[in-house]
Amino acid sequence: MPYLSSIERIGLQKGLEQGRQEGSVEEGQVMVLEAVSIRFGVVPEDVVGAVHAITAQETLRTLLRQAIAVPDLVAFREALRLAKSS
Repeated sequence: MPYLSSIERIGLQKGLEQGRQEGSVEEGQVMVLEAVSIRFGVVPEDVVGAVHAITAQETLRTLLRQAIAVPDLVAFREALRLAKSS
């Protein structure tokens, strides 16, 4: 194993942490879209784009709950609109 300076180790650690966070965001986006697909069928492109634009994990968790609970795609779009504005 090559020698890493303390600065290199810190940079490596930060990179790994960032990679984990980004993976979690992408996973959250996929989960939301999958829930919408299961509940309502084909997911419209505007919904796909809006979900992919969200990078806050808590917002994605909220949208996942909404995708499960709302009665129709119109209500999910409203939840998505509210999530984007907050």
